[in-house]
Amino acid sequence: MRLYLNNIGMIKEADVKLDGLTVIVGENDTGKSTVGKVIFSILKGIQKYEENLEDKFKRQLFKIIDDFYKNYQKIIKNEKINILFFPPFFVKDVLTNKTNLSEFFDKYKNLIKDLNNKELEKDFESLTKKIKIILLDNDEKELQEEALKRAFFSEFRNQLKLNNSDKGIIELYDDDKKVIEIEITDEIRLKGNFEVFLDDVTLIETPMILNFSDMIQSARSHFEEDDLNRSLIRLEADVIYHSKDLVNKLVRAAKYGDNEIDKDLLKILKFDFEYKDKTREFVYLKNRKEYFSINVADGIKSFGIIKLLLKGNFIRKNILLIIDEPEVHLHPKWQIEYAKLIVELVKKGIKVLITSHSPFFIDAIDKLSYKIDVNYYFAENGFIKEDNNLELMYKKLNIVISDLEDLEIEEMVFKANKK
Repeated sequence: MRLYLNNIGMIKEADVKLDGLTVIVGENDTGKSTVGKVIFSILKGIQKYEENLEDKFKRQLFKIIDDFYKNYQKIIKNEKINILFFPPFFVKDVLTNKTNLSEFFDKYKNLIKDLNNKELEKDFESLTKKIKIILLDNDEKELQEEALKRAFFSEFRNQLKLNNSDKGIIELYDDDKKVIEIEITDEIRLKGNFEVFLDDVTLIETPMILNFSDMIQSARSHFEEDDLNRSLIRLEADVIYHSKDLVNKLVRAAKYGDNEIDKDLLKILKFDFEYKDKTREFVYLKNRKEYFSINVADGIKSFGIIKLLLKGNFIRKNILLIIDEPEVHLHPKWQIEYAKLIVELVKKGIKVLITSHSPFFIDAIDKLSYKIDVNYYFAENGFIKEDNNLELMYKKLNIVISDLEDLEIEEMVFKANKK
């Protein structure tokens, strides 16, 4: 998978592979996080579109099926097939079998024939034609663009384009095949197909999210709004959707997750968290004692979040895990452990995208990743370019060290003059 961006957010141009482990290196304010937020928005937009389409089908199908059921309820109410034609069940069966409707309807036609009612048979034939028209309706682009609009607005508000005078371009490729093309002007225009090729995406921005899980659960995101132009007077807080998505997954994982975690990962993931329904917060378990998340080091929470996501099966093959600057909350020793964790996940077939501005953390990744494929990129001046030799990153490191040496010289001069 490959993502191409032009004039998006702070990025003038980027062309990034998202297979195996992808690492985007750069200073703050260089657009590193934009890549993850764009891919998150696209994949969540696809999910939202499918939900909206399913809702649209349900509403339309229920109306015509309910009319049919009311007309013939007296005839079929004493028959064993009555429950099959009950609208909620019939709608569900239609949507479950929408890829093989002809075979599905043949079964129902045979059941109706046994009732020896020609009018019923005729109306059922008419009903099947109406159902097929609804399900084969190809006028779906409006729903697709609306879903993308919601997702992008939740992550970027109205600042998706870098330059208001130019259009923005987003392209997503599966191998060399372009599967999604989005043009950003004053509107969002989708060109071509709207294909799904990953099951899900999760974006981790900060481990401190565990401290605010109750507030985030109670809040709404613009992604969930019925009207993106609703009044700014709100009864509840507003959160970015990737935070809401992550907290919802963590709560479900803590309460119901029973997925077995690989023993290689368990060697690194030694921190356990539970969720308390009564207080609506996460607690850390240590030596048979419980500690509220606000009293736990952010480094511990960093590892705990990954463990919970694994328990809930939210980290698995065919999903994308995005982690934004994980080194921020980690001691150098734990940065190495976290690098080991990331490499182990990729070895298990997980796609991971990481952004970082820590030479120490990147060096740890580089030294540990000899058994996996890693694509390194450097973000600078609005461009994100591939740099698998890490030369630009180490050049920046030398500049930082040079700055420190200059400070030491200034300090020495100051102390000498003071004497």
